[in-house]
Amino acid sequence: MNAEQVTVLDGRFHTVLYEASGSRILSRTMIDFHKFVQRARKSSVISEERARKSIREHKQILRAIKDKDTDLAEQLANEHIMHVIQNLKKQGYNETE
Repeated sequence: MNAEQVTVLDGRFHTVLYEASGSRILSRTMIDFHKFVQRARKSSVISEERARKSIREHKQILRAIKDKDTDLAEQLANEHIMHVIQNLKKQGYNETE
């Protein structure tokens, strides 16, 4: 799987989660936000290693949701976000770009 494919699937994963929240306001807000951070996300998964880790993290989050373990899902989602931020910083991504 190349970086472009990972980026597309990553976007779909997040959109499904937003829509599954059942909150139209949250879904629309997060989808708009997702579009805003798309460039950063593409930079984040450009490394094959980071892409594999991101996919693994998504699977863990999804498993926790399926198991209805909201505390674990929240913890894993927060860890995933922190890993993405750390990776972007390593790549020199500037959030004001």
